[in-house]
Amino acid sequence: NTIAGDDIINSTEKGQDLTITGQATGLASGATVTVNLNGQQYTATVDDKGQWSTVVPAADVANLGEAIYSVSASATNDVGNNISTVHT
Repeated sequence: NTIAGDDIINSTEKGQDLTITGQATGLASGATVTVNLNGQQYTATVDDKGQWSTVVPAADVANLGEAIYSVSASATNDVGNNISTVHT
């Protein structure tokens, strides 16, 4: 999903927690999604509607410089297949 409402973390948002959300297809409720941003990993759990979210603490957001970052999300489904996606 879009990050920070417009895919741009502005100076105000840089001092706040950042919630990253997504929609999973093919993952059971309770599956773990690993989110990677700037070399840091965060975990999320898929709910019964296939949605997941994780929070990047404000201290980690503050460490982001003025650059283009990629956020990756990955998980393994019930039969062992790895699933991943990247959002810039």
